[in-house]
Amino acid sequence: EKTDNIGFLIAVSELVERFKLDGVVWGVGRGSACASLVLYLLFVHDINPIRYEISFSELSKEMHGD
Repeated sequence: EKTDNIGFLIAVSELVERFKLDGVVWGVGRGSACASLVLYLLFVHDINPIRYEISFSELSKEMHGD
């Protein structure tokens, strides 16, 4: 909630689920998305950041408006 990512994570999770159902090939992402434990636990990607000791701190940064 603090980082305002919940809506985004839900949308991405639903999109990936639809891709899987339709047999669409999709990538694992890049940057902080690949390092995100949340996205791994939602089955958005298959990279376990704990197993590979990848920091997922980028996703937890607060968003600041201009």
